[in-house]
Amino acid sequence: MSHADELYKKLTEKRARKQARSTRRIVWECRMHYERSRRSFTFRELSDAIKISAAVLHAIEHGTDPMLSTAIKIAAFFGTTVEQMWTKKIG
Repeated sequence: MSHADELYKKLTEKRARKQARSTRRIVWECRMHYERSRRSFTFRELSDAIKISAAVLHAIEHGTDPMLSTAIKIAAFFGTTVEQMWTKKIG
């Protein structure tokens, strides 16, 4: 086996291990997208209102877990609780 082949094998094994570590099961489902669209808010309007970047809000809508303080701000803005905003995903 050539040096290039060995290096390629190590690289692909390293990528496979990294991908296996980064895969996670989403347990909580956020209702922010539903609430935001129901009220016709854009990411920018919501981020300006609660002082959180639009990128963070976008990530939260797509499955990233927020910090507790951020979750509280979002829930308070929509007039609900954190427990109602993030519900346990079935399945």
